[in-house]
Amino acid sequence: MVRLTLSALDLARSAQAQQAEQPAQAHTQDQAALQGLEALEHRLQTLRQQAPAAGSLEQALHQHFKQHTNHQQALLDDWFAQSPYAQRRRFELSQAGGGEDISAQYGISIATEQEEEDKGAYRKLRVDDPSASYYQRAAMESHSGFREQSMRRYMALGGKADDHVSFISSSRHLRELKSLMKPRLEGRIKAMEMGPGMIALTFSSARDQEAGEHFINIKGSRSSPYRAFTGPQGSVTPRRTDPAISNRATLATLTEPAENSLIQRLQNIPHHYQHASVLNTAGAMLDKLQQVLSHIPERLEHDLLLDSGLKALVAISQALPALQQDSRTLNNAFQILCEETQVCLAATKPYTLNHFREAAAPTLAPQALPPGVPEPRMRLTSSGMASLTQGLDMLQYLEDTPLCHAMTDKGEHTPIYFELGKLPHSPEGRLMFATLNPSQPGEAETHKPHWNVDDVINSIDTRLASLRRSEPLFVLLDATVEKPNDMHKLLSHCSEAIASGQLKFVVAKSYQKYATLGSAKVMAGGIGVISSDDDYGRKMNAELDTLEGKQRWHRNPESQLLTHMLYCRDSEAGLLRKAADNATFVAEQFFHGENGHARLIAKDNDAPFGVFLTELEGKRHRFDLNLQPEGDRKATMPRATTTMAQLNKQQVAMRSSFGFNDTVFSPLTRREPYLTMRLAFGQESRAELTEAFFMPSLLMHPQGSRWDMQKSFELFRQQVTLALKAHPLQPAERPEAAQILSHIARSERPSDAEFLVRHPQQLEQRPSLDESRTQSYTLNKLASILLHNNAMIRRMIDPEEAPLDGPDRQLLDAMLEPMIHSGMPGVSTTARQDILGMQSLLRMADMLHDPDNRAQHFHRWLDDLDRLPMTAIVQEDFTDLPGEAFSEASPADQNRLIRHLSRALSLPRQLDLVAGLVRERSHLALAGALLTHAEHQLDADHSGIEPDAQSRVAQARNTMKIGLLHQLLQQTLDDESRSG
Repeated sequence: MVRLTLSALDLARSAQAQQAEQPAQAHTQDQAALQGLEALEHRLQTLRQQAPAAGSLEQALHQHFKQHTNHQQALLDDWFAQSPYAQRRRFELSQAGGGEDISAQYGISIATEQEEEDKGAYRKLRVDDPSASYYQRAAMESHSGFREQSMRRYMALGGKADDHVSFISSSRHLRELKSLMKPRLEGRIKAMEMGPGMIALTFSSARDQEAGEHFINIKGSRSSPYRAFTGPQGSVTPRRTDPAISNRATLATLTEPAENSLIQRLQNIPHHYQHASVLNTAGAMLDKLQQVLSHIPERLEHDLLLDSGLKALVAISQALPALQQDSRTLNNAFQILCEETQVCLAATKPYTLNHFREAAAPTLAPQALPPGVPEPRMRLTSSGMASLTQGLDMLQYLEDTPLCHAMTDKGEHTPIYFELGKLPHSPEGRLMFATLNPSQPGEAETHKPHWNVDDVINSIDTRLASLRRSEPLFVLLDATVEKPNDMHKLLSHCSEAIASGQLKFVVAKSYQKYATLGSAKVMAGGIGVISSDDDYGRKMNAELDTLEGKQRWHRNPESQLLTHMLYCRDSEAGLLRKAADNATFVAEQFFHGENGHARLIAKDNDAPFGVFLTELEGKRHRFDLNLQPEGDRKATMPRATTTMAQLNKQQVAMRSSFGFNDTVFSPLTRREPYLTMRLAFGQESRAELTEAFFMPSLLMHPQGSRWDMQKSFELFRQQVTLALKAHPLQPAERPEAAQILSHIARSERPSDAEFLVRHPQQLEQRPSLDESRTQSYTLNKLASILLHNNAMIRRMIDPEEAPLDGPDRQLLDAMLEPMIHSGMPGVSTTARQDILGMQSLLRMADMLHDPDNRAQHFHRWLDDLDRLPMTAIVQEDFTDLPGEAFSEASPADQNRLIRHLSRALSLPRQLDLVAGLVRERSHLALAGALLTHAEHQLDADHSGIEPDAQSRVAQARNTMKIGLLHQLLQQTLDDESRSG
């Protein structure tokens, strides 16, 4: 604007000179105009002095776009490559020297997400899990990859494929298991040492193994999947170095420039901004890594294995700020950051067991303890369940009783972790079990916590008052869900009883939840004793030291990453706070039980969970569709099926456990005819949560639901009407439907312009990302409606059977087209891609069944592609495109499609697409045009340039591939000509 206005002033001065001979009156008018412009120029110069240097905003936008584009290109390269990203990283690491184990362990997850293969596929680098564990501590049948790898090692040592074998981590667990299963399995279990941290147990029958698996699960005895993917002798090739590389220099890129480094930018995003929790966490992890590796020993300065991890880490970290518009893309990038952090830590091994204890110590709140009480320390166990059962076993042994009392306060019982509910309990005695904060919420009517630290305090006070002072009270406390200051509040209140020896805590914590920052990378637990220095305290500490020493979990490869994440403890609180806020938002906005919405039967404030009931049978969900000429089609599904399908279609995956960065749901209990489902919320934006839960909250009403396209249209129109009441148009305006939607979106979201001009380097912190509870998210609600329609249409029709021109087509177009042409501001990439995908399906059907107007339909399809993100263009299924469509299109439209593909795909990926089209014998004209374009592109890239050796090799490869593809294309055309 400054440059444009100043240019106008120059033009005015020029015009004055040219008009010098005009009459005096005109000259006076020109003088007045000139003086006005000079006054404007003075005001502009004043503003320029206050504004940042010219071009800084443009530079920030360019950098933001470049980072986003680079990541998009990486996604496309990944999905057109022959193998997933993780497989290629495994190959690179295995070639670096000494990286065989690190390579094999890349991508391990302790709770793999169960999702459809194509759901959001092109927005995620593929990190396939070699252990493929649905949940690591659970039953063996859910550990396909882990079990296959363990069986390979077992059979290499002489075991048989049909043996009834399970795998545990230590000799202590073996002795414990044999003791628990006496006398039934006396002498019927054989054990074989398979290497550090792995023992094979061979049972005499499948029934015996099933009984053994029950105890392996409850006791947390299963071996680490990282051990299964570790060679018995470790990596066998020597580490390699290259004097040309500098790992210190690579690491320094995270902290440069000093005044606006990547780490600073990630850490400084205010916590109430969209996705700040994940970005702040990434900043904390990078900051700690930079600290711990800042003094790299000389032997690692030129190490190729560390170089591989650091460069991959820096690359994904630099992309993070540009990815925050879509949580699935961002969470996937964060997952890659965790993988590469694990690589760097495994290559350097900077942490010891003492570091773990230092990092884990804040859970025991030592600063809250009175003088004279020994400083408590955490011991490392295999899981949170192992910590609980070890603590319970130890206390029951000390007190010589198998019974434990669950805490009670004001008629409420502490929520018992479900496996502990199977153990014997008593209302009496000096052993008590309590949960600091539950993982299952209470009743939704009040949203008040049905159990928290205050209940623990009240229950302890009541129990202490009923005991003689000579009788200590032992409390086994589950601190897995730990809110800031909970432990400090508890121990400060109980400090006198602790110091006197009247009260003793055994604190257990599961680390595979928020403590490992939503990564699902580590299965582990911690256990510690808080006691005065008396016989009881000394015995308990000695017992835990012995247990930790025998299990040796700290020697597992993942303990490095665990320790690193525990040092980022503040991020745990941030993730938990964001997840709890998301849970409250969904409960208040959608699952409130009013106006046809379902309700959550359980929800606590400040807890990241919600629980709802769904019927297994009985009332059903029905969707009527009249989109094809032959008439109505009806889809009827059981309520539970509808619930799961609906959530899955809205990008909410079924996944065991909780504490992930994506919102997930999982079945809890079966109460005929109902199934209880728990929602565990993640780090999504409110816009994404609106898209995910607005329609499901209507469709999951207990009374059942019957839906059709007319109802969808009426709901669509109702939401637009409500928004216009809040943000009316000007009386003189008569906009199109798409402009109305754009007006609503702009009115509901504040402008970024003023903030960005003054703070161009804070592009990722712009105020529009500061989410408001009062914002209506109208376009996201409209997107939720369309997502449901799209899912049902894809389920119910085949576009090849008949034209999609039934009565519902007009209603569908009336929703889709204005939504698309509004630009869909504020709508997530997930929803945008799905909506445009449905439009594409309709265009394909039109091209197939209306050949007379195929060229026009092709042109409209290209208009839709203009609005797709780069990654989604290649997701278009070209096999659905009628074979003649490209040939019959105008030359201009043919070139448009080629430009779309060449912009989205790198040259090697374009050639992969051509090869696929030729192999499928489909769209050979498109394949030929794309191949010719690739050839011209290759020539243009190297015209007038003397390429170096590496680029000459790449050019030679591409040239040879183009030649081979030309031959294959010609042969395919000849074959078709002969067959014709």
